[in-house]
Amino acid sequence: MAGHQCAPSLEEPTTSRQLQTRVNINDRHFEQSVEHMLSEIIGDDNSLSDVGSDDTDDDPNYELSDHLSDSEQEMDLNHEQLPYDNPQIEDDHVDQLMDQEDQPIDHVADAIEEEGMNTIPLNEDESRHIDEIISSVINGAGQLRQYLHYYGKATKNKPAFKWRKKQPPTNVRTRNHNIIMKVPTLKDRAKALGDAPTPLQIFELLMTQDMFQEILHWTNLKISQAREKYKRKNLSFIQDMDIVELRALVGLLIYSSVFKANNESVLSFYATDGTGREVFRCTFSKERFLFLISALRFDNPADRQDRAKDDPAAAISKILQRFIDNSQQCYSIGETACVDEMLIAFRGRCRFRMYMPNKPAKYGIKIMAMTDARTQFLYNAYIYSGKDCYGNGLSASEKKLSKPTQSVLRLVKPIEGSRRNVTGDNWFSSIELANELKKRDLTYVGTMKKNKIEIPEEFKPNTDRVVSSSIYGFTDDLTLMSYVPKQKKAVIMISSMHHGQHDDPDTGKPEMIEFYNHTKGGVDGLDFKCANYSSSRRTKRWPMAVFYTIVDVASGVNSFVLYQSFKDSSKKTTRMEFIKDLAASLVQPHMRRRLNKGRLDKDLKFSIRRILGLRDELEPGQHPDVLERKKTCSFCPPKKKRQTRFPCIKCGVPICLECTKKVCVRCIASDDK
Repeated sequence: MAGHQCAPSLEEPTTSRQLQTRVNINDRHFEQSVEHMLSEIIGDDNSLSDVGSDDTDDDPNYELSDHLSDSEQEMDLNHEQLPYDNPQIEDDHVDQLMDQEDQPIDHVADAIEEEGMNTIPLNEDESRHIDEIISSVINGAGQLRQYLHYYGKATKNKPAFKWRKKQPPTNVRTRNHNIIMKVPTLKDRAKALGDAPTPLQIFELLMTQDMFQEILHWTNLKISQAREKYKRKNLSFIQDMDIVELRALVGLLIYSSVFKANNESVLSFYATDGTGREVFRCTFSKERFLFLISALRFDNPADRQDRAKDDPAAAISKILQRFIDNSQQCYSIGETACVDEMLIAFRGRCRFRMYMPNKPAKYGIKIMAMTDARTQFLYNAYIYSGKDCYGNGLSASEKKLSKPTQSVLRLVKPIEGSRRNVTGDNWFSSIELANELKKRDLTYVGTMKKNKIEIPEEFKPNTDRVVSSSIYGFTDDLTLMSYVPKQKKAVIMISSMHHGQHDDPDTGKPEMIEFYNHTKGGVDGLDFKCANYSSSRRTKRWPMAVFYTIVDVASGVNSFVLYQSFKDSSKKTTRMEFIKDLAASLVQPHMRRRLNKGRLDKDLKFSIRRILGLRDELEPGQHPDVLERKKTCSFCPPKKKRQTRFPCIKCGVPICLECTKKVCVRCIASDDK
């Protein structure tokens, strides 16, 4: 056949130049040449790697659609599968092919010329057929790319994040990071109390003697300064406080949480018309209680400004950190932890006061906290004192990460390497955080904001998605899931713990969502328990607001969790009974001492004896029938000042005839027996 030069046709695809050689289509040498050319362009490695992941596993073989050009169908070629039919094409090289879509035939021509095959000039139909073959390679690669993966949004500095559509094999051993090495249990410090400790013994593990001594020291310093403002320095309510009084003061705060009276006026506590709280009158006078509350201090005021340069929350942070350390030394949390934020209600002056419209209090001090997801045991926490506080205690490389990631890394320091799971909301969740926790042998489950660039468009809400449907994307370490709870809505979640498409058999929802719902409420549950039994009183000093929260967590949550963990906790003690017993154990030593000092009203002494249960300790028959001198009746109002010579035959207190009732001698004798 005579060779001739073919002029490019208007119907042919636009290329930089046309092939001017002719080959024998049925020649096997042509197929080998094209295969060699594709292997040089695409590469020899047929494994599919993920952008932004450490995926090294080969994807399963996928079947491409049987797409043939019109000319190929007419010629009915009987040849083996060409390389572009192979699904295991390196995706990065496929991207290179897509970028070179404008000049595909040049590469084929160069490869054919380098092969040195026997060529002859082509006519127009044969040249067009060669172009269609190469276009099929490019179109097939593009279809393969969309068939195997989801892609996030690409930026100038970062390629699109790639998620595999095919889930990993399920018939494999449990992954190491899902094998929990720690279980919820008491530590040696708590076990040393035995099998049946009292509420007070457990509370003293968390609020230790050194913490009380620290508070006592700085409080007495403030009392000595405040005493100078009074002309009479010997007033009883402005004297220094001792450790027994301080513990009694904390006990009264706990009592106010039991009564749910933290917002009541102090005047109502000390009312004598039957509406007051008798335990307050029996412990402190009204003036002493108000004075001690106003004088409580927790740090050295002399160097507070210097310390506040590095730690704006220096006025209370030392006490808070001691409480956190004590909690970590007594208890080991379970397999799931929860990170979230608490808001301590406060509307006074504070440089790091926050406004959070979704919280009930709206304004207050934000606490970043990590709790046990099941028991709500507070395991780690710190006060948010500014945007730079997230990185305190982190390395220089960790401080370069995003603020939410820094916050979680600071909270999970005590549980690193334990293979526990951490659950968080969409403020914390990111691919960066999940990868950082993976390095520390921790897994993560949480919801994600829809504006993350790693989320493909297919995962976002749209009208075409069916209600209760879900789609998944996978890498070696992460799983991305999008669930449609209702029309035009989508819940997007990230997990490094789950690696498959599993639904809950009871609800039909994805297992990832059910796990998140069961573990997301750790911090919220702690906040709810503190609000239910709260000792927080209205104050203008933000350290006092934090101290009230420490007392609530120590008495009503952490101590009760420890109490339930002991072997001899079969008694079904409610949380209210536990808190009440603890408060009584704190105030009663001061009551006994106050009773022995004397100089109290007789009705107040009688109330103290009744609260302490001292009436049964007095033996009958030891009191005379008539007093040597008249005394004021113990039951008549003090204003009457009614004098009497008759004592009670049981307790010996003076009692007038108007306050007595007649009892025969026989009944008295039977009572004595």
